[in-house]
Amino acid sequence: MEEEILQAKQAFLQDYNIPGTVIMALTKAINASVQHNHTYHQNCAGELREPIREFWKGRLIALSGKYIDKQKVATYEHDILSLKEVMDENFGPSFCEGGFKISHAQKSISVFLKHLWCLGAIVTPPQCPVDRIILAHVGHGNVRPSWTKVNTIEEHRAHVALLEAHRALTPHLALAEWELLAFANVGN
Repeated sequence: MEEEILQAKQAFLQDYNIPGTVIMALTKAINASVQHNHTYHQNCAGELREPIREFWKGRLIALSGKYIDKQKVATYEHDILSLKEVMDENFGPSFCEGGFKISHAQKSISVFLKHLWCLGAIVTPPQCPVDRIILAHVGHGNVRPSWTKVNTIEEHRAHVALLEAHRALTPHLALAEWELLAFANVGN
C-alpha cells in the first residue's frame, strides 16, 4: 500500500504541481478554494484581490509549519476557524455576504497541506480536501449544504463524516491517504 500511496503522490504532483514548489502549492490551494466558491464582493476590484491573496498565502505558510509533526483533527479545525477569523478581521468588506467562509479556509488549508505532504515536506495531514468531486465519489455529490456553502465547523464535520464512513472500509488508511487514492481513481 505504501508504494501505491507514493505513486499517487507522484501522480498528483505531476498533474497539479509540476515544478514541485511551495509557491505553486500556495497558488493551487487558493485557486481551488475560490474556483467554484464565490468569494469576493462585487465592489472588490481585481487590484484589491492581490494583497488579500498575498496575506492569505502568508497565513497558510504560517500555520503549515506545525504539520511537520502529526496533528490532531482538533488542531486542524482550530486552524480552519482561525484562518476564517483573521481573513474576516482584515478583509471582511471585500468578501461576499457571509464573509470568508469555512469552505474557503478548509479548502485552501487542505489543498496546501496535500501538496506539502506529496512533496514530502510534512507528515500525513489530519484531514483531506472536501469538495464536490470527493463527495460525489462517495455518492454525496448533491449533499446540502454544498461544500461551497459550508460556514460552520459543524457543517464541515458532517461532510467529513460522509467521507470517513467510506474511509472506514479501509481502516489501515488515514483519511488523507484514502482521499489521495480515491481522487487518483476519479474518472478511471
